Amino acid sequence: MRVLCAWCLKENKPEAEALIGEREPLEDQEDSHGICPDHRRELEERVTRLREELRRHKEMAERQRVLAEEQHAAAEDLRKNVDP
Repeated sequence: MRVLCAWCLKENKPEAEALIGEREPLEDQEDSHGICPDHRRELEERVTRLREELRRHKEMAERQRVLAEEQHAAAEDLRKNVDP
């Protein structure tokens, strides 16, 4: 059974370039699909970038939450001073 990179095929690369290798049963003429090392690396890099972006967004959201709490507390203090 031949194993072809589904991502390479999606990019319309020739089957010879998309061929990752063979696996059992070798007599099987059907094709199977996987992901080649280049596309796997590309995918892993994309996931790493997305995780970093998510981490930054979470940090920003936490800073905004803290700021909102501080502003709320300041508004409450001001209200108490104006309307004791």
